[in-house]
Amino acid sequence: MLYASYTFNKGSERKFNDMRRSHPYSPQTIDAVRVFGLEVARARRARRWTEAQLAERVGISAVTLRNIERGVPTVGIGTVFEAATI
Repeated sequence: MLYASYTFNKGSERKFNDMRRSHPYSPQTIDAVRVFGLEVARARRARRWTEAQLAERVGISAVTLRNIERGVPTVGIGTVFEAATI
């Protein structure tokens, strides 16, 4: 079974890397987080909010919101749900 993890690259940006296994995520988890993030992005765009506007409403940085919308599994679940409910 293949597992995925997220690790830091040289630019301090999180980058998908299936070779390192610091914290394994199943393919089902990766898919679920990605779909959920796409739904957050879709709802934000339907309200015609910018990333910055939603991030401010949630009380998080624009980078964290981008990570939610991109399906990065390391974002705290409470933060993800807070973004989804606004």
